[in-house]
Amino acid sequence: MALKILHLISGEDIIADIEDKEPNSYSVKQPLRILQMGEASDSIGVMLFAPFVKGHTIPSINKEHIIFIADPEEELADHYRKQFGQIVLPKTSIIM
Repeated sequence: MALKILHLISGEDIIADIEDKEPNSYSVKQPLRILQMGEASDSIGVMLFAPFVKGHTIPSINKEHIIFIADPEEELADHYRKQFGQIVLPKTSIIM
């Protein structure tokens, strides 16, 4: 699985671990919807994309419903990992 941002044809942006399972779809694990907060484009929030889905996994999103897929900025990726209790590694080593 790979952590990616998906921009859907509905206009929504989600960040999730995705896996290319079938020729026409992706499996999406623990998706969070990215929301712009206020006027500033650098101020964002996240919320569960499908909060009532068992296991927080969407077994199939059709590739035709995705406009683009991109890698998230490291700060957003770290925030995502913290939301789901994953370990966030430091960016640089302080050992000399």
